[in-house]
Amino acid sequence: MMSVMLAAVLLGSNVATVGDAAPPFFLDTLGGGTLTIHALRGHPALINVFATWCPPCKMEVPALVKASRTHPGVRFVFVDEQETPAQVTRFVHRYAVASTVAIDGGAFEATYGVGSIPTTFVLDAHGVVRAIHRGPLTSHDVERMLSDATH
Repeated sequence: MMSVMLAAVLLGSNVATVGDAAPPFFLDTLGGGTLTIHALRGHPALINVFATWCPPCKMEVPALVKASRTHPGVRFVFVDEQETPAQVTRFVHRYAVASTVAIDGGAFEATYGVGSIPTTFVLDAHGVVRAIHRGPLTSHDVERMLSDATH
């Protein structure tokens, strides 16, 4: 818990707010790399915060996977909340998630003010938060959020 609080302090105490620049973050990816906010700049991005045990998260994954295939210009990032790589890998394989997947130790959740899962953030190509959705998404919700961020 102390490391989560320290990370939130080091990264800044601002929570993600629509219309503001997205707060910086550092996340370990399942592929062994590190993902930062700077890696997303230049492309719209959809960041979905989930957990493998969460029924609403499981409900929305098919819509997100479909959207990731139909919107190749948008970076899709799935951020798991504090589970093991093995748990997350099984989930990714089960739902055929081909996008970037990262595991949050709690700093992203604190910095972005997640509060509940699933929560989805859409950023424009300049790193500005254009939409925040708390709760499960439908295909219609995803399309609406992406339209707002890409136009």
